[in-house]
Amino acid sequence: MRMTANDCASTLHVGPTAGRDDRRWSRKSVFSVIVGRIRVLAARSEGGSLVEFAVIAPLMLCMITGMFGFGFALVIYMQLNNAVDVAARTVAVIRNTNADGTTPDPCAAAVQAFNNSAPSLKAASTSFSFILNGASYPSTKTCSSATANVIPGKNVQVLVTYPYTVMVFGWTPVVMTLSAQTSELMQ
Repeated sequence: MRMTANDCASTLHVGPTAGRDDRRWSRKSVFSVIVGRIRVLAARSEGGSLVEFAVIAPLMLCMITGMFGFGFALVIYMQLNNAVDVAARTVAVIRNTNADGTTPDPCAAAVQAFNNSAPSLKAASTSFSFILNGASYPSTKTCSSATANVIPGKNVQVLVTYPYTVMVFGWTPVVMTLSAQTSELMQ
């Protein structure tokens, strides 16, 4: 059987109709082709782990960053707690009069001891409250009138609050107020 030029053109797809298939597809055949291609792709697993990684990686990074943020909060809390202990001990051993006869400010001494023992905490962000011999001195850093309440054998209580913000990729999911409190017996 001999082929003509028209037969070759339609078989080889050359000329103005190149790349087009003049046959009409029925809905059933289009559907079967699509389902067949999906089955072939589903049988392959080359890109499966990449998709799983793309879904899981951002969640894992957020979780790990959050753990570091809460870890830093724990470190700040431990520094805060230690510094409050030092401040309360300072008030507990302060005397009613200095060697030169002046009267020390017990709250200012406690604040100074706190700032010296926790230099990484911002001094301007801390809030102090004192209870000396039952007298309350809330939200203060000085209490020169408290010198009369520095009585040996009585209690001193120091409460300090400090703000902390957990950051996860620039997002602030948690804003905390860390607080530490301790009591000491005045000497």
